[in-house]
Amino acid sequence: MHAGRLLYPVVLFCITSWTVVAQDGSDEFTTPGRPTTTRRTTPGCMTEPNISNAIITTNSPTLFTTVNITCREGFRMTQILSCDSDNLKYEDTECRPVECPLNPVIRNGDLTFAIGSRVIGVKYNFRCKRPFTKQGRGGTIICNTCGEWETDITCVGPCQFQEVGCQGFPPGYAPIVKTREYSRTACETSCNNNPRCTTWSFLEYRCKLYTSPVIMVIGGSLTRAKCQQLCAFNRRCLSVVSTPTECALFDKRQLETSRGATGLNFYYSKIDEDCE
Repeated sequence: MHAGRLLYPVVLFCITSWTVVAQDGSDEFTTPGRPTTTRRTTPGCMTEPNISNAIITTNSPTLFTTVNITCREGFRMTQILSCDSDNLKYEDTECRPVECPLNPVIRNGDLTFAIGSRVIGVKYNFRCKRPFTKQGRGGTIICNTCGEWETDITCVGPCQFQEVGCQGFPPGYAPIVKTREYSRTACETSCNNNPRCTTWSFLEYRCKLYTSPVIMVIGGSLTRAKCQQLCAFNRRCLSVVSTPTECALFDKRQLETSRGATGLNFYYSKIDEDCE
């Protein structure tokens, strides 16, 4: 005890960013004295957030510092809101595995086994439905990094054509140039030197140059079935015009072109582009 002096027990609380650095150990001081043994500290978060499968980037854990959270490859960030006593409450941020949809869609094909895991990189085998066949080697479907199923090949069937009910050849079928050449080589050279030319035909010493949407013209007597077969073998071909003297292949359908020409034609378009 200190005779002749009134003593008071005190508890010191520092304001934000300040802390006590020294005291006499008695937890007492005399009036009107004031404690002065304080110093400024750096406030902030002492620990980083604990989030599994995440990369956390920050310069320092000081007050008002921004922390960047990035999920590792194969994971996607989720933030859940819940309703608690009429208030919205944020749940902890999570990095959850990216998964593909439950039921993958395989055009003209079926899985050989039931789907189990759906995480990135998982693969399953599939087979083509009859009468479709595999176009290329393989036959697997994989969950890609975007969370989408992706097949390595397609299932294709025999090409089928439908007759288009219209009159007149599609615009672009008429040749842009008609010249008399002495050889097929000279005709081909003329097409190569014309920036608009997409294909050419040479019949009876007459060279014809064509532009889009024509991709091939075969002169001579070809049956309709043979003309369609040529289109089936050409992946770019979407429709054909068959006449007694020529077979023309197009990379567009009749509906994609305007109608302006006159005359009768036999015009057919592919029903399904994925065919052979």
